[in-house]
Amino acid sequence: MITSKKRDNLSIFSPELDLSGIGKMWLGIDIGNGGLKVILAIEKNGTHYFYILSFNGHLLIPSLISFEEKDSYLIGIEAENSALLGNGIISLIGKNGLKNTEITYAASESACFTSNETLLLFLQEIKKRIENLLKISIQDIPCFFSYPANFDSNERRTLNEIMNQAGFNIVGMQEEPTAAMLSFMADLQNRGNVLVIDLGAGTSDNYIQTS
Repeated sequence: MITSKKRDNLSIFSPELDLSGIGKMWLGIDIGNGGLKVILAIEKNGTHYFYILSFNGHLLIPSLISFEEKDSYLIGIEAENSALLGNGIISLIGKNGLKNTEITYAASESACFTSNETLLLFLQEIKKRIENLLKISIQDIPCFFSYPANFDSNERRTLNEIMNQAGFNIVGMQEEPTAAMLSFMADLQNRGNVLVIDLGAGTSDNYIQTS
């Protein structure tokens, strides 16, 4: 969570940044209907710094996966580009929550993937990309994630379990509009009722905080 007083310390992560010797680090992952964004928080000399991770120039990784061959798949922007070449593309998170479908890929021999298995493949690749960018293992770094407001309790539990299976050290989760509201709490004190609108890539969510 980035409070308003700390937004001056928010910037795009640079691969040249040396993370060795950093005492404390956290990861924040925003999992929306349209895609996924990652922020790294570090504490250095008593000051907190926040870095948005950019993957090949993209801050948002679409929650898409495309199977080219039986054991070959692409995610995000690469999956979108693959679809232009005629390969099938699968949206993992939609406006109605987690996709609940069974995907069959047929080539020289057939392979079948459940929706949870494809989501696990997607998140494992996300973890790999984060580690390649940061040049460190993130297995022990505390990770918080936000999820779409329309997720029910089963979807929240499933997503939390798959995030852990993918190798993230999950220590907390919160729905997106609530996370947005909490980040502004320092500014919203003593203002009565407040409407927070979270404009996402796939949907927009509203949250009302009452005094």
